[in-house]
Amino acid sequence: MSHLFEADTPNEVKNAKGLHLVTMSTPNGQKVQIMLEELHDVYGTEWTQTLMHVPVPPVLPLDTKPIS
Repeated sequence: MSHLFEADTPNEVKNAKGLHLVTMSTPNGQKVQIMLEELHDVYGTEWTQTLMHVPVPPVLPLDTKPIS
């Protein structure tokens, strides 16, 4: 399965057993986590997760002039 991943793919993703969820802690990401927990409880589905953090740039006031 190593041909499915890029060279810089983290080992925790490459070596995951069952499903592997790569998500941010957003409402939609949390819904998927809950669904996977319920699948595990009912069917024993194995899954792991990687939480991502994507920095959000600050919101500037509308009257701010761009830096040139």
